[in-house]
Amino acid sequence: MTDEQIRKARLAVARSALDAEDCRLLLDMLGLVPGDDGMPPVTR
Repeated sequence: MTDEQIRKARLAVARSALDAEDCRLLLDMLGLVPGDDGMPPVTR
């Protein structure tokens, strides 16, 4: 995925999340949260 695709995916998740905790959980489940190396798993 490109950086732009990741940005758009994060925005889509944020728009549909119930609250900040829900947003974080959804982003993590989709591999959109940066890992220890600073890169989201979806880019690997």
